[in-house]
Amino acid sequence: MSLYFLSIPPKKLSQSITSSSSSFKLNNIKSWKRNALGVTINLASSDFGTTAYGCFRNDTGTKIEIFEFDPATIASSSITILKRGLDFNGDLTTQTTNYKLDWSANETTVQLGTDVPQLFQYLKEYIDGIAISGSPDASTTTKGIVEEATQAEVDAGTGTGGTGAKLFVTPVTLASNLASTLNDLITIETTTGVTHSLTTIAGEKVIVWAKGWDDRANTLGTINLKYNGVTKDTISAGGNGNSDTYVPFSLMYTETPGAATANITVTDGVSLQNVVIIVLKIKAALI
Repeated sequence: MSLYFLSIPPKKLSQSITSSSSSFKLNNIKSWKRNALGVTINLASSDFGTTAYGCFRNDTGTKIEIFEFDPATIASSSITILKRGLDFNGDLTTQTTNYKLDWSANETTVQLGTDVPQLFQYLKEYIDGIAISGSPDASTTTKGIVEEATQAEVDAGTGTGGTGAKLFVTPVTLASNLASTLNDLITIETTTGVTHSLTTIAGEKVIVWAKGWDDRANTLGTINLKYNGVTKDTISAGGNGNSDTYVPFSLMYTETPGAATANITVTDGVSLQNVVIIVLKIKAALI
């Protein structure tokens, strides 16, 4: 849209129009403009840009209607109205039926150009444009323009977008990234039995739990949780003399074993039952 500054004298309607009219005629439509030699010439559409506004006002100043007209018809005997009953909140796009009024010839003043409301629309667009094109990109020390990050940019950890502005993350892309990241950085492995084969990478941390029952009767002893043959946790266990005595146990340890593959084992029970080994693996990037 282009709007030009114009100062046009008020004119009178030459024919009455109703609330449903889509055009209007003016008295003395010619001789609004003079060239450099002072000769009177007609206004042309180029004088208004591509969009033009005006208003109808009665002589007593008690009624007003804002409209948009076609600047290509400004030099015609009948000027085309594109929108009528425009809202008064400054956007000049909303047509309201109740704002479309009937206007009497020779008792209605028509104002075009910057008088009202073209100047305000022009200034609004100018300010909106400056707010975007004239503001700096945001930084840690400067408030300014930012750009929304795509899912790919969030996943890649990109800080600056294609426009050169800093990226911001929306809840949707953040949630998707967190879910993907956590799935990649955290792994849970479970084995039912006394041996679990564990493969880890460099920097990866593990938290290991083992639980189960030991048929001890009246025998004293220890139950060990080992990694690669090295005891990581141990517990003493003993029965009460009843052959049906099952002693519950729970063992755990945590470490960073490095890049390796080795067995986690639960050993030294008389009769281990219902043993479960659970391993939580956490990659270094999350630690």
